[in-house]
Amino acid sequence: MTEQTGAFDASSAPTPPAAGHPGSTPSSAAPAPSPGRGDGAAAPRTVVVTGAGSGIGRALAHRFAALGDTVVAVGRRPGPLAGTAAASPRIHVRQADVTGEDATAAVIEATVERFGRLDVLVNNAALAGGPGFGELTRTAAHRMLATSLVAPALLTEAAVPHLVRTGGTVVNISTTVGQRAWPASSALRGPCHMPARVAWSGTAPRGVAEKPW
Repeated sequence: MTEQTGAFDASSAPTPPAAGHPGSTPSSAAPAPSPGRGDGAAAPRTVVVTGAGSGIGRALAHRFAALGDTVVAVGRRPGPLAGTAAASPRIHVRQADVTGEDATAAVIEATVERFGRLDVLVNNAALAGGPGFGELTRTAAHRMLATSLVAPALLTEAAVPHLVRTGGTVVNISTTVGQRAWPASSALRGPCHMPARVAWSGTAPRGVAEKPW
């Protein structure tokens, strides 16, 4: 499989990763969400999943594909993305760093240009862990906020006009670390919940659902 930064690529080997493979999630453990289908819309929907190279993002990409949806798997690392796309020809790779300049708008625009619609946006990209107080640097703080706060807000901003047309959904994958005191990252993760709520308050009357996880 050949990948280029900022370009789509579909898997040519629809073989799921073996159980126990790093980054793989057993199908029995994969969540079974159906956001965006509450209005009875028929598959295939077009779904964008960020942070799709491993973990929850990979499991969601596989699940949406199994439901018959077209999935755009977004991530920084080509190797893990290839592993995600190997599970289904319905999964298309978009290698991108969502913290990059204009990257968020480019992901949404390229998706709609290729597939003609957008039904679900899953904001899942995040950084694991974080430095504790006494160790926090400006660079680390900016990197975490760029990934967990700014990128989801800008992706949602770019996606809303298209989601309004399809009666679509924004799914924000979050963590309890942002809701309870925890050393290191909770002070930075707490504010990351608010853009989703603000976006929902402005778009719910226009038919866009917002589902925090």
